[in-house]
Amino acid sequence: MEIITLAIGGAIGFGIGAIERFRLNNKIKKLLTGLPDTQEVSHSLSLVSLVRREINHLNDLCAEYLDTIAHWRGVMSLSPLGYLLIDQENNLEWCNLRLKVCYISVIGNRGNAGFFWSLFAPTNWIN
Repeated sequence: MEIITLAIGGAIGFGIGAIERFRLNNKIKKLLTGLPDTQEVSHSLSLVSLVRREINHLNDLCAEYLDTIAHWRGVMSLSPLGYLLIDQENNLEWCNLRLKVCYISVIGNRGNAGFFWSLFAPTNWIN
């Protein structure tokens, strides 16, 4: 009787494990939406291969975005207008040379605007 109870418990445990694994695989496949052909190849490739494809695709997109940002920084560095690049937390990430020149001239005048600029500008700009 104890062996039958053990067998039934094992079968129930394996059944629950198989169902949970199936649900997890489906959840992961739903997350892999970056590539347009993911639905077509999801049946023929393993889950690890699908995740690897998605990671490679996202790395390629990230490299493209970084190239675009570098290009626009190059363009804005030549701009005659002052330009600030601020992140989502309102931290100063980058500014062009024109803004640095304006910052130095405002600090030289020591007006109220100099105090404003000194609130968010890095101190290593003045060399």
